[in-house]
Amino acid sequence: MDVRVIAPREVHVRELFDKMNSMIRESDVLSQSVIKNGPRNGTMYKKNPMEFSLTNGSTIRGITTGDDEGTSARSQSADLMVLDEMDFISED
Repeated sequence: MDVRVIAPREVHVRELFDKMNSMIRESDVLSQSVIKNGPRNGTMYKKNPMEFSLTNGSTIRGITTGDDEGTSARSQSADLMVLDEMDFISED
């Protein structure tokens, strides 16, 4: 399953991934399900793009709605999309 977490800016995506990272680290079950590929000690996600890789082959990738900060939501496919700060996401 491919999950996309979409937010207006990279700072929002990073905030969500840091919260998910904390929840994963506090749970034995969750931490055993994540392939630890973070760039620094204690971070379980890779940074560019922000992505958790799970042992079952699933991915959770964070992307922005615009292309001014890297990976854009444009042309992305997913089984599940989670929209954060939807009020600030343009209808275009």
